[in-house]
Parts: sequence; C-alpha cells; structure tokens
Amino acid sequence: MASNETKTVVLRGKTSFAKILGAPVLNFSKDGKEWKMDLVLDKDTVKEVKALGIGDRVKTKDGYLDGQPHLSFKQAELKRDGTPNQPIDVKDIAGKPWPENKLLGNGTDVDVKFVVMDYGPGKKKGVYIRSVRVLSLVPYEKQEFEPLSEDDPFYKQLAEAEAMAAAQRDAEDKAFKKAFVPDSDDLDDDQPL
Repeated sequence: MASNETKTVVLRGKTSFAKILGAPVLNFSKDGKEWKMDLVLDKDTVKEVKALGIGDRVKTKDGYLDGQPHLSFKQAELKRDGTPNQPIDVKDIAGKPWPENKLLGNGTDVDVKFVVMDYGPGKKKGVYIRSVRVLSLVPYEKQEFEPLSEDDPFYKQLAEAEAMAAAQRDAEDKAFKKAFVPDSDDLDDDQPL
C-alpha cells in the first residue's frame, strides 16, 4: 500500500463483547465514549490480516476467548474536531437495519467491513470499522454472576429446591389428571391427553 492509500476489507468471524448498538460506552481511559467489539479470527483470517499489513493488531490473551486470536474494532463517539461520528452501521443478513434492542451475544457470526489506511513509511496503518452484517445471532443474555460450581455449599441447596419443585409439579399434574381426566390411572405420564 502506498502513502494514504485505503483498502476496504470484509472479514468473517465471531463477536466478543460487541457494544456496537445504541449509545456508545465509556472508553478504556474513561475520557470519552466509543462503540467497540472484538472479532474472533480463525487461522486463515489471521493470515489475511497479516497480508494486509496489520498483523500487529491481532491479539491473543490467556483467559480471554480461550487464547484465540482476535481483532479489536473501536469507533469514537466524536471525531478529532469534536463533531459526532456516525454509529457503526449494523445490518441483518438481508441488508435491513438491525434493531438496537436485539443485542449481539458472544459467538454471533458476523461479517465486518472496515478500511485499512496506509499513512506512509514508518507510520502505523489505520483500521476503521464501517459496518457489521449479522449472519447468525447468539442472543445476549445478561449474567450478573457466574453459575455456582457443584463444590459450592449452596449448590446442593439449589439442587434440592429444584428437585422438590419438580416433584411438586408432578404431584399437581397427577392430581389434575385424576380429578379431570376419566380413567387417568390407565394413562402413561408421557402419553398426551
């Protein structure tokens, strides 16, 4: 790529921590807001990214994405001159606007369109996200806490409570059948009414 040359690229991968819908979120340094997401890459895509001259942007981190390589995309809420940036354009597989209230969970399959800008020798290339196409949604489900492990003393209480609730439902089902379904004693529990 020559100085100030741009190249538009589309990569396919899976999302992680996609915060690209709705209002921007606070950035890492907490001095501005941004839209951001990580794109999990496979081996072939990593080769493609390196061929673009932005291999230095591929990250791996122990304890994050099981050490898989990923590329981080960010778009600031404001441009350098203080004017607002447009949010990242998010579309469904048919090219229709994606609803803001339908958040993307980790592992959502997407195509990411971005621009690589070469600023010349000795300068880091710019990577600017333009749009995202959602191919297969993994719905985002907010999780306040990690699930309890089976070693946790309160896990046993939870399991006992769930077993009691299931037994109660079974007893109520049998009582209903006995009261309202003739010859319910002859029915198998799995047999439809």
